[in-house]
Amino acid sequence: MDSLSSTPIENNNETEPSQDDEGQAIEAHVQGTQEEGQEETQEGGQEVSQSVQNSSNKKGLTSEDWKHFRREQIDGKWKAICKYCERKIGGDQGTKHLHDHIRICPIRTIRGPKQSILKTVFVYVPAPHTAEVLSDVLVNSLYDWNIDRKLSTLTVDNCSTNNAMIHLVLDKISPSNFVKRGEFFHMRYCAHIVNLIVKDGMNAIYGSIEKIRDSVSFWVATPKREEKFEETCMQLNINYRRKLALDCRTRWNSTYLMLTSALPYREVFERLRHRESLYKVVPSDDE
Repeated sequence: MDSLSSTPIENNNETEPSQDDEGQAIEAHVQGTQEEGQEETQEGGQEVSQSVQNSSNKKGLTSEDWKHFRREQIDGKWKAICKYCERKIGGDQGTKHLHDHIRICPIRTIRGPKQSILKTVFVYVPAPHTAEVLSDVLVNSLYDWNIDRKLSTLTVDNCSTNNAMIHLVLDKISPSNFVKRGEFFHMRYCAHIVNLIVKDGMNAIYGSIEKIRDSVSFWVATPKREEKFEETCMQLNINYRRKLALDCRTRWNSTYLMLTSALPYREVFERLRHRESLYKVVPSDDE
C-alpha cells in the first residue's frame, strides 16, 4: 500500500482502481480540500475563524443579537462589548444575556420595521441655566440630531425660565418646521401643575398640618413613646392597626399618607395630652 501511494504506476491498460487505492485517493482528496479551506480562511477571514474556533459556542456568532456587540478577548476570556454603551458582558455564555441587555441598554438605537430612530441622549448644560443658555443648547441639539423639522411638542415644567426659553426657541427655528406650525409646541408638565395646585390647597390648612406633623413626630420618636401610644389606643378600644407615619415636607403625597394615618387617633392625641407633660402641641377638634 505504501509503495502504491509513493510510486506512480505507469499502465496503459484501463483498469478499475481497487478499494484500497480508491480509499487512499478519497483520503488524499479530503485532506487536500481541508488544507485549501484553511488557506482561504487565513486569507479571507482569519479573525472570524480564530474567534469561532476558540469559542465554546460551536455554532459560531450566528445569532442576530451579535449585530449589537463586538467580540474581544480580554485577559484570556471572550467578552461581548455593547456597541452603544460599551458595557462588557460574557461572550461565551449563549445569547440570552445579550438579548436581555439589548432591551435595557440606555443609549441603544432602536429601529423597528415601521419605527423611526429613537435615542436616549443626555446633554450637559453649563451654568447659569438661563433661558438664553437653555434655548441655545436645545436648538443646537435639535440641529445636530437632524430632528428640527420633526418636532411636534416640547414638555417642560411650568416655570418662568422655561416659558422664556420656549419663545426663544420659536424665534430661532421657523414655525413651518414644526407639526401644525408649532401650535402645540409648548406642553406644560401636568404632574408639576397638579403639584402646584395641591400645595396651594395645603397652604390653607398649613397650621393644622404643622400640629399634626409635630404630634406624629413626637409619638414615633422613640419605641417607648410608640408603646405608650398603642397602650392608650387599647384603653379607648381603638384598633392600632395602622401605625403613625411621618411625612416628608417636600412631598405632598407623603403628607397625605401622614394625615390618613393620624386622623383615626384624634381621641388618642387628646387623652395623651393629659398623660404626657412633654406633649404640648395638640391639634384641636376642628383641626
